[in-house]
Amino acid sequence: MAKSFRQTIGLSPSSVDTSSGSTALLVIDAQQTYDTGAPLAITGIDASQEVIKGLVHKYRQSGAPVIWIQHNAGAGAPIFDVKAASGDFIGDLRPQGDEAIIVKEAPSSFTRTTLEETLKKNGIKQVVLTGYMAHVCVTGTARAGFELGYDVVVVKDAIGDRDIPSHDGASVVKAETLVDVVSHELADAIGTVVWSKDVK
Repeated sequence: MAKSFRQTIGLSPSSVDTSSGSTALLVIDAQQTYDTGAPLAITGIDASQEVIKGLVHKYRQSGAPVIWIQHNAGAGAPIFDVKAASGDFIGDLRPQGDEAIIVKEAPSSFTRTTLEETLKKNGIKQVVLTGYMAHVCVTGTARAGFELGYDVVVVKDAIGDRDIPSHDGASVVKAETLVDVVSHELADAIGTVVWSKDVK
């Protein structure tokens, strides 16, 4: 069986313990632009939302930080307008109390935001990623987090995507394939990929 890059250089997979005092859950772009019937509807979003809700509850029960990432495309934009419905959070996946909301304008949640400052203030060493879309903002955040020295964990059943067309419109890559490929890529070199049941 093929070895991953991380295995080759001797990096062991990470585990997630919500009571460790050094882990934070990131909910990336759980916004109405991705909801069923919306312009960028995520395939199977109901299932991933339920998984994310369970993880949010687990982190809240442990008193560990839950950080909400909200993409903003600007006022009047057809998608991700944080002052309109398209940029609002989905259903009851919403911040509570003093949970941080980080507004971003780039795929990576770290680019020109206060995310790293928030993580450092809370003594966070591990970022656990959930949300949308796997091939853009999840992977962008994972790669930036890795480069900044964070222990990156991606929860596979808590991320999602949509079918995307090829550059020439001649074919389509299915959402499930995208999530699989992103998970393989990130697990090879960037971080650890787990299932929600593995988060303790």
